[in-house]
Amino acid sequence: MLWFGSWEDSRARAAPRRRRRARGPARCSDPCGEGRPRRARKPLGPGARDPGVTNVALDATDPDALTRAADGASAIFHTANPGPYPVWDRQWPLMSSALLTATERTGAVYAMAGNLYPLGPVTAPMHEGMPDDARDHLGALRARVWADALAAHRAGRIRAFEVRGSDYIGGESAAGHIGRALPTALKGKTVRMVGRVDTPHTFTDVNDVARLLVTVYDAPMRMEGCGTFPATHREHSGR
Repeated sequence: MLWFGSWEDSRARAAPRRRRRARGPARCSDPCGEGRPRRARKPLGPGARDPGVTNVALDATDPDALTRAADGASAIFHTANPGPYPVWDRQWPLMSSALLTATERTGAVYAMAGNLYPLGPVTAPMHEGMPDDARDHLGALRARVWADALAAHRAGRIRAFEVRGSDYIGGESAAGHIGRALPTALKGKTVRMVGRVDTPHTFTDVNDVARLLVTVYDAPMRMEGCGTFPATHREHSGR
């Protein structure tokens, strides 16, 4: 398996092309929970070690480098985030195209971890049967990333599926406003949140997403179709 993730590079300012922000199950130390051999694209941060994992640093937009890293892998788990919003327009298409190319060349299953941006505004609880109808720029961009993978799947070029979760929390992830605010709150300091803090909101544990990605990969249905699967949600509210 190739578990493709990212981390916050401390040298980002000096080398903008290497800028990465850790997000999602890429930072789980044992996403499989079964001791399977894994090759990871820097999933645990610089210098980190994990039994059964071989860390490989490479350019996320280089299809040849990704293909070499994925050689012999049964699946490519895409859990990376190219960085903050200003770089999405440039980096998401390049990274996604490179991953699709590597997937097609190697014959690996393409397992993606996504978010709820593509669904756009809704007036009812979200579920996997909803169409992607994002009206905002970022949501439409993320929708295109999945649409490209889905088109390749339906054309028989690859086998793909996507797991989508809400705000990611847990593990060592620093993504989202909760990931940034919680460490400060635990120190008893004042934090400022986005929106009303007493409104019920759904969060997704990165470890749940990692396990779900592997569970879907192991299921026979992955060979017969593709779709989006809501990750395990935990709803919280309060002050």
